[in-house]
Amino acid sequence: EALESKAVYLMRGKYKAYLFERLENYGTVEVKDVYTHLDNSVYTIEHIMPQTLSDEWRKELNTDNPDEVHEKWLHTIGNLTLTKMNSEASNDPFASKKKIYEKSGYAITRALADYDDWNTKEIRKRSKEMAEESVELWPLPAKYNQDVSSGTWQMDDQIEGIFNQLCETVKDYDPSIYEEPKKQYINFLRDRKAVMSVIPCQSYILIVLNAKTSDLSPNENLEDVSEKGHWGIGDSRIKITSEEDIWVILEYIDQIIKSWEV
Repeated sequence: EALESKAVYLMRGKYKAYLFERLENYGTVEVKDVYTHLDNSVYTIEHIMPQTLSDEWRKELNTDNPDEVHEKWLHTIGNLTLTKMNSEASNDPFASKKKIYEKSGYAITRALADYDDWNTKEIRKRSKEMAEESVELWPLPAKYNQDVSSGTWQMDDQIEGIFNQLCETVKDYDPSIYEEPKKQYINFLRDRKAVMSVIPCQSYILIVLNAKTSDLSPNENLEDVSEKGHWGIGDSRIKITSEEDIWVILEYIDQIIKSWEV
């Protein structure tokens, strides 16, 4: 989540180079040598939505607040790519840039040719996809959550029953909530935004709630994990061990969704 909104372009050159080298070469045997300091001019980091907004780009963003969108998303990872043709792309409209991108030797840049438009929706979508790939590239070390690493997906019969009931109850409660399975846990999303993550362990289930602890109803078992390494999406965590605990989780889900509507 932090990477999606981080001003990546303002990072030091060698860190940007490492980040984009990994995103470009991850999963391929034909490794491209892009790990080079930016001042060597082997390649540059291109802003897809340019640093200076023309009238044409203001229309392209398709929003009543183009300056706010520009300020928020300009330097984020979703609006950046690799290129050796920065001067050719310049501040051209996206339709023109696409023609340049599709000829690029970099896979992450060629992929931009698949987009029809370039505005907030597309930037956020690409930011999310690149951030999710980064989680696969740099997984959380198991030492930060020994309980989970030792018990994941090895539930005893009672906990498996509670787990199944939890999943069914949540989806019955709000049919727009859907599952996104990960290797170590399951995210429950609504409108592509995480409500909570469910981490099954052998004798209990951990629920990571996508809200600050201070914004949720007090509970002696609710833990603030915003400063701790942990699996799942969110700042609050609670352990459940019984069917009665499911109703507590539903109350928290209701609080989280209502907070988004404010």
